Amino acid sequence: MTQIASDATMHLITSHMDGTPSFRLIPLTNNCPFSEGIFIPQTNALIMLSVALKDNLHMVQVRNANGDVDELKKPRLRRGADGKPEQVNYREKQVVLQGPTEYYITEKEEVKKFIALIAKNASDFDYEKFFKSEIIMPETQKIIMPVN
Repeated sequence: MTQIASDATMHLITSHMDGTPSFRLIPLTNNCPFSEGIFIPQTNALIMLSVALKDNLHMVQVRNANGDVDELKKPRLRRGADGKPEQVNYREKQVVLQGPTEYYITEKEEVKKFIALIAKNASDFDYEKFFKSEIIMPETQKIIMPVN
């Protein structure tokens, strides 16, 4: 087991992710470089959210002068967050919003080493019980490219 760092600034707590038991990391001090850590048991991934902000592009609904959603006369299709087409009946615009920098740690051993480095209670908290031994990867869609 990796030795816990003396400057560990986060604390492990029990949590749930989509109804599945999981854990999170919360900061113990104001000078912690992360605002939160989230473990996704379905993929054995640890997502660390930094306190450093970055600009992200987001699609938002356009509002009219009354503050109501500006609806389209004819609905249009767009690609949803899951990659599947979805129908929208309102105008959208792309805006820049600030959000946290995200770090994804996906290798089990790297997750363990990182937790030992940053979590004050890493030796007392049994976070390894939340790892899934078998990861089921979602089926990807095949892309059909036209032949010239």
